[in-house]
Amino acid sequence: AIAMSVVAGLLAVPISLQAETVMQTEDYIAVGFEAEEYINKGLRWVRTESDTAQQEVDPDGNHSSSASGEVYLEVLPDYRVTHEDAFHPSGSLWNAGLGPELTYTIDFPEAGRYFVHMRAYSTGTEDNGAHIGINGNFPPDARRVQWCRGKNQWTWSSAQRDSGGAGSCGIEKTIFIDVPTVGTHTINVQAREDGFELDRVVMIKDLSNNTRICEPDGATQISCRNGSIGSADEVIDLRVQLESDVSEAAFGDAVVVTAMVENLDAFDHATNVVTSIDLGTGLEYVGNLEECTSAGNVVTCIHADLEPTAPGESEDYILPLMIVDTGVLTVSVSVSADEVENNPSNDTATLDLNSVAQLPDVDLMTSIASPATTLDVGDTTQIIVTLTNPNADEANGVQLVYSPPEGVNIVGIPSQCVETHLVTCNLGVISAGIAQASIIDIAVTAPGTQVHTASVMSNNESDPANNDASLVLEVVDPSVVIDADQTDGTDSEEGGALSGEGDATDTDAEADSDSGESDAVDESGSGIGGTTEISAQANAGSESSGGGGGSSGLTSLVALFILLILSMAVSVRFRSDMK
Repeated sequence: AIAMSVVAGLLAVPISLQAETVMQTEDYIAVGFEAEEYINKGLRWVRTESDTAQQEVDPDGNHSSSASGEVYLEVLPDYRVTHEDAFHPSGSLWNAGLGPELTYTIDFPEAGRYFVHMRAYSTGTEDNGAHIGINGNFPPDARRVQWCRGKNQWTWSSAQRDSGGAGSCGIEKTIFIDVPTVGTHTINVQAREDGFELDRVVMIKDLSNNTRICEPDGATQISCRNGSIGSADEVIDLRVQLESDVSEAAFGDAVVVTAMVENLDAFDHATNVVTSIDLGTGLEYVGNLEECTSAGNVVTCIHADLEPTAPGESEDYILPLMIVDTGVLTVSVSVSADEVENNPSNDTATLDLNSVAQLPDVDLMTSIASPATTLDVGDTTQIIVTLTNPNADEANGVQLVYSPPEGVNIVGIPSQCVETHLVTCNLGVISAGIAQASIIDIAVTAPGTQVHTASVMSNNESDPANNDASLVLEVVDPSVVIDADQTDGTDSEEGGALSGEGDATDTDAEADSDSGESDAVDESGSGIGGTTEISAQANAGSESSGGGGGSSGLTSLVALFILLILSMAVSVRFRSDMK
């Protein structure tokens, strides 16, 4: 439909019979089109009229009754309704150039800048964004159209998200396209969020020399009021801020300071932007940024053109610095451009860094010991961890960590220690030439080989290679005794299967049981010697008795003795017969 309106006493004359509506007065040219007059439509755009069936994933229902022509388009399914809802794999939020798209062929009567107004229906915070493009491109000034006011009704917006330093809602008249020539061009509309509902688009070019502000009124009308749009004042508002990766460092440390420069003006570009960073006397610039040069303590960075905040543009200068002094070090920055500055108060900033003296390097050594290395289950002992500082300087911020193995209960710890599963001791300072011992009382609760470890850390440790130490303890269960007389046939067979030496050297095995070697092993308390001795007797018993569980060692000795007597008797008789 072609619409006309009377504005400020003048008739808005329609001058085109294309799908778009073109209206012109002495104040403006307005080019408008309905959402449903597209040339191409992406799959998720759904045409919605009064008789359109309820969609499966459309939680806010049908709004066609109040739409222009009672028809509109909506991006469905609408998966993400609230900020807490998850992003759907098929897409719920899109940057410019990536979202569901509509294309329109529009005939423009004049070239120039057109401010874009879109009529949309938003019910929350996750269905209120779109992008505008021209000829397949999405210029920064036409991205992220935002709706914050006028919820649950059809509402016009020409505000760009984050524009003008006014928060995420932005300010009006910050969405525009520059039409390069008279004639036909393609206008692209893309959803930024699923659930977005579009009714109509109007693009307005100012003809009043910026003395009138004209905008849509109702579904199809245009109204104007006295005033000006800020884009013509050639006044900017730069802002610079400083931040550092640390707030405190030591002499000789490397730090990073970032200078962030923004143009908060909603319309005007800032040209020949110069950022000057004064490092004072305690910091040295060690970087090589292409756009920055250094002279003495001052780093100067030049940016040719900083666009308005409307496209969200800022310039960050990341400066690697070296600390060359101690105390409070102050970095100061200022920014300027060719245009008139609207708010000089945010053109400068300062940042303080606290620099402390570099601690001298030390090399701590760690050792761990116990009064006994072989224990019975249930015994208590002490773990003695000794930290030695053989250096000429003190060690600062010393921390000891003892790691007990399984089968250990912590019985007592020093007062500067805390126990979780580990024992952590904050020892503070260990003076030069001092060896400091920390004693931890433990009880062993299970047999086996235990590995106890300890490690040390300090703020000025230079060589952590010798900061760890370990201790091996053997824990035995004295209630476990192996009796050869009580072994069953299986044990005897296993013993015999290990080696044939048990049969051949029964006498040797018995002799060895009285030897000094066996006594030495028994006295060590390791139990190894006892195990070896029992294994040899078991082999002998297995061969002599055929594995009978009721035979005893005494019976075997008696049998051997009888055989020996008989053998001697036979030998004597044999000699007698020879005579």
